[in-house]
Amino acid sequence: MKDVYSQLHQSKLFGGLNEKEFDEALKHFHATVKQYSKDDILQLTGAKIETIGIVLHGNIEISRVDYAGNRLIITQIEYPAMFGEALACADIDVSPVTLTALTRSKVLMLDFNRFVSADPPGFERHDLIVSNMLGILAEKNLFLQQRLELLSKRTTRAKLCTYLFRALGTPGSKNVVRIPYNRLALADYLGVDRSAMSRELSKMRDEGLLEFRKNVFVLLDPARISTLANQY
Repeated sequence: MKDVYSQLHQSKLFGGLNEKEFDEALKHFHATVKQYSKDDILQLTGAKIETIGIVLHGNIEISRVDYAGNRLIITQIEYPAMFGEALACADIDVSPVTLTALTRSKVLMLDFNRFVSADPPGFERHDLIVSNMLGILAEKNLFLQQRLELLSKRTTRAKLCTYLFRALGTPGSKNVVRIPYNRLALADYLGVDRSAMSRELSKMRDEGLLEFRKNVFVLLDPARISTLANQY
């Protein structure tokens, strides 16, 4: 898997491994590469978890449906993001989310059970991989805290402002935000009604806060949007 090594030898999970050790790690974790077409389901909510995945190419959506049937997009991930690692470390073997390929995608799959095994045989650098995993989980915990803060906002406007202002943090954005969602997907991501969100966006445009066309937003008053983002 030399092509995989060229992509992932500097990834956080495999940091500190040379090429020989990387190959040994792939064998130890029973690594396989799988291809997915657009709209393919990688994993359904409630399904048994058997693998941890690393995205090599493409875009994967992570979503869930609540008891009332409402769909919530948790995030979209692409190279070199991982999925399933938090569940492995928590020793959870049933998926709470659904994974869907939004584009043609290629994913490196690693054996879930090799991470949760208390006595992993035959791979001397297993402890390093586990240590690297802890660092990845710390970063993901920060993301989840930010996600929870966003969803805890009580108004659609506050959620929109929070999301857009955070997206503005990208260097060189110059008050322009290009989001990866259409209107329906954005509503699902924010956990709001699509029609209510569209009305709120129109009001914000009329008030001179922003302009938008499809998935591109221009924040005309970032300071005001920042203030609104900090409201609940």
